[in-house]
Amino acid sequence: MRKTWVQHPITHKLIPKDEYVRPTNMHAIHGDIDPFVSTVDGSIIDSRKKLREHNVRFGVVSQAEFGTEGNRVRQQREDYYAGRPHDTERRKDAIKHAVDWHRDGRSAADIRQMAENYRKQNR
Repeated sequence: MRKTWVQHPITHKLIPKDEYVRPTNMHAIHGDIDPFVSTVDGSIIDSRKKLREHNVRFGVVSQAEFGTEGNRVRQQREDYYAGRPHDTERRKDAIKHAVDWHRDGRSAADIRQMAENYRKQNR
């Protein structure tokens, strides 16, 4: 029976195709952007190069670079100014877990990972 093999792009070892897992930190090719009018100076931005130069020239950053994190922060700000209370019980629970982990002898890296996982779950 013949087998199909794939050469790993980093280690260059041959791996059976059904066992191969593609590395996630590889290069990607992105298409060009749709033309739009800058709200800063009214110029037409029709390429990524022009967008980068425009952002550097005016010291601005495209909102797309913030991804969904910007939306979450915006919602938190709106909640704060609207007087909506934040979830104090959830925050107290997170602090309690961090203290417990520290008492159990966990490293700072473990606690940071726990906090990151907690943030992802509670967005």
